[in-house]
Amino acid sequence: HAYGGDRETEGVEQQRGERESKRMESFSFSALEAEVLHCGPAPGPLDVLLFKIFLVFGVFTFLFVCFVQAPYGKHLPAKRAFWEGPRINGYVAWVIMEGVSPMALIAAFFLGLPSVKSVDSLTVALVLFTLWIQHYVYRTIVYPMRCPSMGTSTSVVLLAGVVFNFLNGWLNGRYITCFLTLPLHHLLSFNFLAGLAVFIFGAYITRSSERILQSLRKPGERGYKIPTGGFFHYVSCPHYLGETVQWMGFAMCTNYNSAALLFFMNTVLNLWPRAVHSHKWYLEKFKEDYPKERKAIVPYLL
Repeated sequence: HAYGGDRETEGVEQQRGERESKRMESFSFSALEAEVLHCGPAPGPLDVLLFKIFLVFGVFTFLFVCFVQAPYGKHLPAKRAFWEGPRINGYVAWVIMEGVSPMALIAAFFLGLPSVKSVDSLTVALVLFTLWIQHYVYRTIVYPMRCPSMGTSTSVVLLAGVVFNFLNGWLNGRYITCFLTLPLHHLLSFNFLAGLAVFIFGAYITRSSERILQSLRKPGERGYKIPTGGFFHYVSCPHYLGETVQWMGFAMCTNYNSAALLFFMNTVLNLWPRAVHSHKWYLEKFKEDYPKERKAIVPYLL
């Protein structure tokens, strides 16, 4: 009987091991993401597909802008290349591509509200929603109103901006309502408070730098000048640095959820090569007059 009992025990253990093995084999990226990063349900097939598209889009954009400067503003070539498409008024292009992000976020957020399981989670989601939406309302409406002029843009830049901002707004709206289940005390956690401080600091860098750029020209004035003061003391594109810092802070506030982390990564992939191109443009344009100690986007390093 003892021998028979041992064999039965071994059989049960073997079956349990097989079930565990099958469970691990079928453990998808989405399920792992949900358990480790979100503490909520796993994203559905469409969410995962859009996530992967956004990831590939970011990598493609990085490879493209490493070798080709995006044709807009001061980087617009005198002769139009066929792939640029028709040229568009800078104000119109800006409002369209920036406006897509808050509209996508609002749609995804409110469509996802029925998935929110508790008042605590809803409160956290609303705080994250507010952080995001105030940024893009400023970018879409206030920022262009403060610019005395905006350089001409192109169809390819507008299209890329619309795709980027739609995927970005939609995924983050979905993630903070459907897949991010955080308790109310998360708003007092180190991740949130530190992330909020980083977010505010990044916004300060961006907006103070943009004000310096906006003050360089008077209405109707043309031409380019060397920006000075503030974070321009350290880098040529502090507004890009500020955006990077800001969205790193937002990712911290979300407890490092995948959509926010992907947005931060794509911000780096998109803006840093453009900052390097702009830095080279400044050096070529102003030559010896341009501060030699100034870097492109990371103080003292890059």
